[in-house]
Amino acid sequence: MGCIFPHNLTNNEYYLNKNTIETIRKSQLNIKNLEYKNEINITQNTEKKEFNQNTDFMNKKASDIIYSYNNKSTKISSDNSNIINTTLLKLYNSSNLLIDEIELTSDKIISKYNHYTKTFDKSKKISFGSNISNDYIIKDNSISPIQFYIYYNESKKKFCIMDNLSGTGTFIKLTKEIIVKENMIVGFCVDFMYFDVKVLRNGESQLKINFLQKSKNSEKNSEIIFDSNEYKNFTIGRSNKCNYKYDDESVSKVQCTLCYEKENWYLYDGSITVYERKHSTNGLWLLCRKGVCLENQMIIKTGDFKIFVVEE
Repeated sequence: MGCIFPHNLTNNEYYLNKNTIETIRKSQLNIKNLEYKNEINITQNTEKKEFNQNTDFMNKKASDIIYSYNNKSTKISSDNSNIINTTLLKLYNSSNLLIDEIELTSDKIISKYNHYTKTFDKSKKISFGSNISNDYIIKDNSISPIQFYIYYNESKKKFCIMDNLSGTGTFIKLTKEIIVKENMIVGFCVDFMYFDVKVLRNGESQLKINFLQKSKNSEKNSEIIFDSNEYKNFTIGRSNKCNYKYDDESVSKVQCTLCYEKENWYLYDGSITVYERKHSTNGLWLLCRKGVCLENQMIIKTGDFKIFVVEE
């Protein structure tokens, strides 16, 4: 069968139109594909731009938050550096009865039992004594007109206590070893030890102890001298095994031990061995000739009174 042509088209014209139509159709498809790709690119670019904008926004927010946090942290740290923890002093009399709780804050001394508050300058000392001119008054014959001071140590951020060296003394109970220093005074039972440290020419350390005795039964010799070449450990107590016998029933078998370590003499309460540490019955009490920082659970003895320290 032959081909059927349109009535008004020649054979060449038919094929020409057919090819033209095919070309146009392909061009239209290419245009559509190009438009589709452009739409995709535009959409992707828009989304990318929006994403970048959102990212920038979130980064800015995060930066703002971090900046704000750092500022707050700096402010908090700055504020904390000025915060003074409340220190509570529990005052007991000779009968072990609690007679007052004294609260020390950044600028106030508050007596809970006597119901009064006194403002003070933290750069100055707070005086305690029997005289009415003191910041805190302790009316008792065992207390001097000015017995001791409490002041705030800015560098250590702590309250400290210092005896006025005018009467019966203010002592802290030793709970751990301390380095023996020149002119240090330590009480035990009713007597005292006065320490003198001297470095010899051969490099050894000489220790002299004067006993300021109140008890009647102590040995007549009230002074002992020894050096680190003779002893690395030296014991004082009631026992015959001690290096220095202190014949008094109120004194423990081993009242204290002195050890020479790292070019220093260390004073320990009671006996100390490789296997055990045993404290004395009545303890050792260091005179607060210089400022001693108040610590939580510290026990202070002044006149016929005791003070228990509580840091809050």
